[in-house]
Amino acid sequence: MTLAGWMLTGCDDFDCCMPGVISVAPDPVYIGGTEGATEVLDVICPMAWTLTGLPLWLSAPTSGTTGATITLEATHANPTPPRSATLTFTAANGDKAKVTVTQLRVVSETSLSVGTAAPANRSTTYGTGGEFTYPLTVSGIAAGTHDVTLSGAHESMAATITIGGAGGTLKLSVANTTPAGGYTLIASFNGVESNSFPFAVSRKSVTITAPGITKFFDGNNNVTQWGALDFNGLVNGETASVDPTSVTATYNNMTIGTGKAISSSGWGMTGGTANPANYSISAFGISGAITLPPEPLFTGTGVDAANAYQIDNVVQLALLAQLVNANNTAYNSKYYKLTNNIDLNDAPYMAGVGWTIIGTVTNYFHGHFDGGGHTFSNLFIDLRTTRTEIGLFGRINGGSVRNLGLVNVNIAGYGYVGGISGNITNGAVISNCYVTGAITYTNSSGSNPGQRVGGIAGSAANGTITNCFTTCTVQGVTLVGGVAGNAGGTITHCYATGNIQGNSIVGGVVGRIESGGEIAYCVALNSSVIASSYIAWRVAFFLSGALLSNNYGNDLMTVEVNGVPNTLGKAQDSYSGEDCDPKPALSWWEGLGSWDFTNIWTMGTDGYPKLRVF
Repeated sequence: MTLAGWMLTGCDDFDCCMPGVISVAPDPVYIGGTEGATEVLDVICPMAWTLTGLPLWLSAPTSGTTGATITLEATHANPTPPRSATLTFTAANGDKAKVTVTQLRVVSETSLSVGTAAPANRSTTYGTGGEFTYPLTVSGIAAGTHDVTLSGAHESMAATITIGGAGGTLKLSVANTTPAGGYTLIASFNGVESNSFPFAVSRKSVTITAPGITKFFDGNNNVTQWGALDFNGLVNGETASVDPTSVTATYNNMTIGTGKAISSSGWGMTGGTANPANYSISAFGISGAITLPPEPLFTGTGVDAANAYQIDNVVQLALLAQLVNANNTAYNSKYYKLTNNIDLNDAPYMAGVGWTIIGTVTNYFHGHFDGGGHTFSNLFIDLRTTRTEIGLFGRINGGSVRNLGLVNVNIAGYGYVGGISGNITNGAVISNCYVTGAITYTNSSGSNPGQRVGGIAGSAANGTITNCFTTCTVQGVTLVGGVAGNAGGTITHCYATGNIQGNSIVGGVVGRIESGGEIAYCVALNSSVIASSYIAWRVAFFLSGALLSNNYGNDLMTVEVNGVPNTLGKAQDSYSGEDCDPKPALSWWEGLGSWDFTNIWTMGTDGYPKLRVF
């Protein structure tokens, strides 16, 4: 941009040119031709003064109480030849000073500048063409879309510019015949050339790999397969969807499911059989071969704890549920180990009935599941049927679950409802586990909903729960407890802090201990245990022949039956346990003797014991 102009000098007012009480400098004044241009004047005057003669294209203060520095500002751009105005400053005593102000003319130049930063997608995709966008800075080019000429380009390339105001975009079109390589381009419009800017073409190859493949069985030996797509040379951040109409698989009527985005590296096939076979897949005109191994479905052999099947994602966890629910004896009694924290806050696990329980009312989990100090978060189950044995696992029969945390569960079921398991039988063991969130019952059409509801297990009919804790709220109808609703086995070294509520037989740790059952070294730290009809105890109600020893209860806990407080049975071997503080100190826990704060427990920052494995 250049400036051209002229100045007006001289004075035709004799009185004004004589020395007086007011003067202004400089004179004349030149101001830029663009809107917002400014210049400064010094008004020298010992008294008040006023300014007159301002044109529409100029603004300034029109008065002052004494001498001052004032700013002149152009209020309009001037595309015409220079224009002038005479400003008159008049002092309070009548003396005057005049100044000539000239606004220069703007002379426009056409310019075109292309941003040199590469666009997000600057390469062609998988043998096809594409369109890629660069930012522009322009001057002297009318708004709209214009074709431009590219130098340094292949003949298959073309470009347009779209102008709006002082900026715009350059859209570069590339055909599927454009050779791979790097290009340095210059765009030209009406004889005006841009700066040079880069563009690269990198053709993609597609390789299809099968490592880590997972199979889902439907019980009839049909299988859904998932593997990985590796798009070599893909520019970081690029994504594309595999179009089912352009992706095929052949063998035994296999078909590709709806494709995944490139960034999620997924493909799927449904149908066929579980037999080993070779498949072919094509995407974007490029073909690859897949060999699907029949086994293993998990890493490891599952024969013992040292060689446990590894589960590191929700897909494999769902696969375990399918295998157990189909009563697949090759998998329902194996050893499993969780190698990652898993968040279930995703469809379909948070919709409808939620999580598919591992095990049915007839097909149990007989295996051994080691959480490895990991957690499942946001387990959601909402079964509004009369099915019982509801939790992460339905029934653990002779197996075990250990070292597992369930965070923020939301579980509701008809009966035998728990966090880890609905029911544990045949000597099953749950150890070193914890549950947070909420567990309740659904008022289904059955005759006796809400029976046997607990934080860890709905019922421990013939099993052991040890070194576990819960902070979840638990609500049921009858046989409701913070750790277990009902127990005919053994509950030791557990504590609960959540509020427990039911109609009858409600306990802070266990709703009821059956004859032959045992509860020892357990602590009820709940804020409240409420029964609306009958039987609520701080620790547990028990039948004749049950064994209670070394149990304790929060001495500030609210325990009520139909609104009436129950403060009876305060002894280590009785319903309410011996009094303890609502949040006992570490020294108190260590004083219990058999709580292992060296290998199993540690004191958490919230003042409650936590499991070291986490």
